Amino acid sequence: MHFWALLTAVVATVVSAFPFEAAEDTGVTLYEHVHFAGHHYTIPSINRCWPVPQTLNRFCMPPVLYAGIRETIPDLNLIGIGDEVGSVFCSGINRDDALNEQWVDEWL
Repeated sequence: MHFWALLTAVVATVVSAFPFEAAEDTGVTLYEHVHFAGHHYTIPSINRCWPVPQTLNRFCMPPVLYAGIRETIPDLNLIGIGDEVGSVFCSGINRDDALNEQWVDEWL
């Protein structure tokens, strides 16, 4: 599958090594649900793999919303990892696209 800025990695259980307040503004944020509320986590940097905080996986049902991403896996059970994302890899950010929120409204 093609992902615009993130790849899911199959990891059974992870614990985030970075607290929410330590995250920098990379322009990519994972939210608990589609209304941009509740638990969230900003990817601290690009070009490496980051574990998803357990608070997101504990309360989140698929799909996880990736703000700034054009497509994701609608049901993680389809690829055999249940309803959790172990970690994400941010390979890059298109700042112009991330600032264009029109597609977000269309997607929701």
